Amino acid sequence: MAENNKCTFKPGMRVEVLDPRHISRTRVAVVEQVIGGRLRLLYEDLSDAPPNTVVNFWCHMRSPMGWSAKDYAGHAFSPNMKLEAVDLMEPRLVCVATVRRHVGRLLLIHFDGWEDEFDQWVDHQSPDIYPVGWCELTGYSLQAPPSPGGP
Repeated sequence: MAENNKCTFKPGMRVEVLDPRHISRTRVAVVEQVIGGRLRLLYEDLSDAPPNTVVNFWCHMRSPMGWSAKDYAGHAFSPNMKLEAVDLMEPRLVCVATVRRHVGRLLLIHFDGWEDEFDQWVDHQSPDIYPVGWCELTGYSLQAPPSPGGP
């Protein structure tokens, strides 16, 4: 068991992480420090960031995007699979969505009828994704895709 939790990250390594300002995009970060199973990461390039942007942060060793892609055994999600998903930018909305791609544990969710810039990465075990029909079963309002020529 202890061998499974061994941290293979080293200071100076580059990892791919989600961009906190654009959750459909990723950024490169550098491992600055490793303490136990925690990593202190520093964003490599913030030239496009607004003033007062946080430049470094701590995360669990299994959090960086590239980590689980190699070691994760799998899940049942595949590209083009339909879902009902919470819009993380507007959490009261559950929308018609499609899995665009997956990387290890992470799914890139596309909200049907919306531009790609609104896509969001979520973990495959996220409580914010549901099978088709969940809203109907629970009585929750499903946000239909916008009409062509709409938002």
